[in-house]
Order: sequence, then structure tokens, then C-alpha cells
Amino acid sequence: MPRPTARLSRLGLLAAALLGVFATSGAAWAQSVAPVGYDVSFPLCGKPYPAGQSFAIVGVNGGLANNPNPCLPAELAWAAASPGLVSPPQPPASLYVNAADPGNSVADWPSPANGTASVTTPYGSCDGTWSPACGYLFGVERAVYDYQLATAGAAGAAAAGAGAAPGPNTAAWWLDIETLASWATPAKEASWAALNVATIQGFVGGLRASGAGGPIGFYSTPLQWQAITGLSAQTSPQQFSASAPDWVAGVGTLAQAQANCSKSFSGGPVTLAQYSAGGLDADYPCPPGGPRPPVAAGLRITSHTLSATQLTLSGSIATTYTGRVQTELDETYRGQTVHVRKAAAVFHGRWSATIRLPNRYRGRVSTATARVTSGAQDGLKAGQAHLLLRLHR
Repeated sequence: MPRPTARLSRLGLLAAALLGVFATSGAAWAQSVAPVGYDVSFPLCGKPYPAGQSFAIVGVNGGLANNPNPCLPAELAWAAASPGLVSPPQPPASLYVNAADPGNSVADWPSPANGTASVTTPYGSCDGTWSPACGYLFGVERAVYDYQLATAGAAGAAAAGAGAAPGPNTAAWWLDIETLASWATPAKEASWAALNVATIQGFVGGLRASGAGGPIGFYSTPLQWQAITGLSAQTSPQQFSASAPDWVAGVGTLAQAQANCSKSFSGGPVTLAQYSAGGLDADYPCPPGGPRPPVAAGLRITSHTLSATQLTLSGSIATTYTGRVQTELDETYRGQTVHVRKAAAVFHGRWSATIRLPNRYRGRVSTATARVTSGAQDGLKAGQAHLLLRLHR
């Protein structure tokens, strides 16, 4: 008896009729390609950089406020090739720094003893203790250091022939405010929130004093921001500019990032929301006025090929979609149905999926289905399309 795969090789496709069962309209077909940005820093040293970005954000320091990013010139050169966005507006390249308030146990804490506490702050003079004045001055000094790193990095990128890398005087800056860094906590200091707020204000002040003329925003989440500053979106404008933009951190899906566009933590407008894409940190540019409602899927099966062992389906979908489509082959044989599923990668409106046929495949009439299911899609309404396949030996 011939093996099932040999018998399958004699299967031919008699007819295929696209039934076109759509749960949504095709209104999204005119949408532009979904823009995506990437943020990179020292973890990508020696690794390939993302491709196809609309904008980029480069980490200036190396994870700690007093460490440099050793790959800064190369990463600025990569970022300089980004085109940027007009709407929603995003510059081709921005800069971010890891902020922290480690307290006076670190060697570079400002103090009269080491001659680094001569500048008067909005909180008075620094006496070397863990105080708002010294915290503010620590932020100023680290920000000045970061500005110098960015200046040298831009010069290095230009010397390598990368063109106009983002200059620190005109670039947008972001302060990374995360609980992974060292901050004052209730267990360490009773006035922990005031200490951290003063330090973050010092980072802003130091960048401005160095010459940063672009916007300065914050990268965090509502929970982390409140855990570090003790402030909410409603109370933060008492300490920080209400026009300072927010960049919401995250490692979830594009859909979650889009939802995070409504989650301001410092009271300012949310202009970016981070998500995970292919092991990289991707960033969604939030539209002004909050997240947009889901668009129509416009899902279609446009072509297919059948071999002895597999069925390959290809199709199109709303060009704003960068998530996944689930495909399914429903084999009917004597009233029984066998389901074979394969998730298909989607990028910029096109998708393709290969469904392996079971060894005991004996069906004569099958239905291939592609579907975007409600709740599992990234910014799309539910939708599906069917393709009727008639097979024979």
C-alpha cells in the first residue's frame, strides 16, 4: 500500500472559490503602513540593529547614571538614518538617560568635602547628606555628564560618515524613571518621595543648563512613577511641567501599547508607548487626543498552493496591522472534522501561513479559514475569510 504522502502527491486542486465571508469592511485598506520606532542602548552592542524604523531613541548612558554607553556613536549613526514622522510627530532620533537617586553612599555624591557642592539649588545648599538639595545637585551633575556623552557620541557618528546624528541641544530627551534603578524608598528614608522628586528635577535642570532645547519627557509606568515619586498623574504637575511628555514603558503587545496611550503617569501627554516586537523594544507613536478605535480588518485570502504534505495560504489585511492571523484547515470526511491550525506572521498588510496536512488526510472537501479573533488582535476588529478547497485523488 502506498504511503499516505505518496497518495497525497496525486491530489490535485479541482476548484477553489473564495467565499469572502468578512465580518468587517475593507475601509482600512487606505490606511498607511503602521509606523514603528525602536529604542536601543548598550544591550545591543555587537548585535544587529533593528531595520525599517520610522524613528529611534538611543540610550546615552550604560544602565547606570554614571556609566557611558560604549556603543553610543554607532547607535546614533544607526538612528540618524530614521526618517521621523510628521503625524503623529516624532523626530528621527531622540535620546534617553537612566536616572537614579542612590543616596550619599556612592562616591560621586555631591559634597563640600569633595568640592562638588558649591552650586546653590532650589532646595538650598548641599551639605553632603541625602537631602533634596544634594539629590537635586546629583541629578544636575549626572545630566551634565550625559549631555557631554551625547555631544561626543554625535561627533563620533558624524566622523564615521553617518550624517547628522541627533545633537543634544536640539534632540528630544527622555529620563528613564524605573524601580530597577537605585532610588530612595520608605525603608531607607522617611522623606523618600521628596528626595526622588528633587533628583529628577535636577536631571531636568542639568540638561537645560547644558543647552538642551528640545522637549524633556519621562519614561515610566503609572505604578513605577508613583512608587518612586509618590505622585500620580493628577498631582505630578505640582512638581513637574504639565507639558512634559510621557513615554509609557511596556513589554506587551502592540494592542497593549495602544491602550497605554491613555495612561499618563506624570500628567503630561502620552506620546509614546513601548511594546515587544521580535525580541526588540518597539515604540508606538500615540496619536494626539488618545488611542484610536480598532480599524476594520479587511481580511482576505488572495492565493494558495497545495502539495503532498502542506497547504500554503497567503492573503492581505489592513496595512496598519502588525500582529498575527490564525489560519485553520477544516477537513471534512464522513461527517467528521479535523482542525489543523498555524499562526501566521503579519507585517504591513500581508500574511502567509503554511498548514501541514495530517498523515491520514483523506478528505475530499475542505475549508481553509483565516481569522482575526476579537480580543486577540492588535488594533483590529474581528474578521474572517474562507476558502473552499475541493480535492481528489
